[in-house]
Amino acid sequence: MRRIERRLFRVGDQLKRLSDERRAIEAELDALRHIDDDAQHDAALGFERLEATATRNDVNRFERALVELAERSERLELLRQRLLMRLR
Repeated sequence: MRRIERRLFRVGDQLKRLSDERRAIEAELDALRHIDDDAQHDAALGFERLEATATRNDVNRFERALVELAERSERLELLRQRLLMRLR
């Protein structure tokens, strides 16, 4: 197997792992958003403001993680396209 083909397989494996990771983060983020909604509501009523801040920070952290995963996936897709072009 040529080097370029091995690289294509590795890139494909990395893209699969990122996709799996994205699905897990999205599921966790969905749950965190529900928790955050409740916490923000409680904070608006004057209760548990520290918890509301913590849950908001968690949501923000997971949203950033999704953006970073999307950027990594995009870079790998571009690499995959370049490798495919070289393979032809």
